[in-house]
Amino acid sequence: MFIAVAFLCLIIMGLTLYAILPFSLVFLFVLIPLTWMIPMHVYCVRKLNNKEPISLGFKICTLIIINVVLGVLLICHDDD
Repeated sequence: MFIAVAFLCLIIMGLTLYAILPFSLVFLFVLIPLTWMIPMHVYCVRKLNNKEPISLGFKICTLIIINVVLGVLLICHDDD
């Protein structure tokens, strides 16, 4: 479930990036979180597939950088 949500967030960020590409100043504010999303997504998928716990710091970074909904879902997720 979380993999699908994370993938959906990547698609949403990609569509947002495509929509605001002509606006250079706003593009910079989207580019920074976008560059962090791909490595964070890969890390999260590997941890979930290997059934390893995800650290609280990573969950909070997901909450701040990527998406509030995904961050809250990861924080509520039981790692056991």
